[in-house]
Amino acid sequence: MRLFVSIDLPKEVQENLQYWLPSLPELRNTKKEQLHLTLLFIGESDEDQVCLITEKLHTVQFEPFQMVIKGVGAFPGRKNPRVIWAGVEENDELMDLQKQISIKLSGFIDEAGNHSFKPHITLARVNRHFRFNKSDALFEKSESVSLTVASVSLKKSILSQEGSTHTVLETFYAGSGHS
Repeated sequence: MRLFVSIDLPKEVQENLQYWLPSLPELRNTKKEQLHLTLLFIGESDEDQVCLITEKLHTVQFEPFQMVIKGVGAFPGRKNPRVIWAGVEENDELMDLQKQISIKLSGFIDEAGNHSFKPHITLARVNRHFRFNKSDALFEKSESVSLTVASVSLKKSILSQEGSTHTVLETFYAGSGHS
């Protein structure tokens, strides 16, 4: 099964973010209930590895912290985007949490699926050749959303024609190192 570790967003944040993108035929918007920030993509793992990964994640320690979602961007760039995302302001707590998880799970991760960590929330994928104008209002979002991060989740992802489906396997809470 394909695994990843994420920060899940409260429903009110998901609802707010779903309106950051227009409904365009060229875009396959992320379902609002699937909006999240991936801290680490693990990749394919078997049941035995899930148990070991869960044990490692129980040792992650962090305190609740504020996270700010602000701005819209694109990978690989705005001119010929494949992914449209909401930006997440980097802060020490977020970066430390991601680094701690990466180190603890270094023996389990698919290196090909992990690049340098750029915190973002995938809002949509581009279905076909599509060009934005540099002045496109899409990238001029000035809104921001703030939330408290108090947990991370180990999730499995199942790919299908309709997109991926994410299921939480276990949640790990701030301040305890236990779920």
